Amino acid sequence: MQPQILVIDDEEILIDVIKDVLNLMNIPAVFAASGAAGIELFTSHKESIRLILLDVLMPGIGGVETYSRIFEMNPGIKVIFMSGYPANDALAIQKLPGKIEFLKKPFSVQEIMSIIQKML
Repeated sequence: MQPQILVIDDEEILIDVIKDVLNLMNIPAVFAASGAAGIELFTSHKESIRLILLDVLMPGIGGVETYSRIFEMNPGIKVIFMSGYPANDALAIQKLPGKIEFLKKPFSVQEIMSIIQKML
């Protein structure tokens, strides 16, 4: 089955939680631990990926830059930005074009399931 969701986050624990949630929801996904790896995965799966969960702050290529590069390939892509620093990061992403939601870390299983269902 083709992945529908791409998760890009450098926190292994968070990736494990999101994997469990997506398994519960029966949604196929691919996972990347960096912006660069996420861009590569998106490039190879761009026909099937409908939603990206994207950490704002990551080493190397950050979330906003990662989003900009992916948005160039597919301006219709939907993205849920995730951050533990909501005040600063929410302001930074508000100005970005596209279909964007914001999820504050830490979040509950119910919160992430709800926002994923809303975006898909």
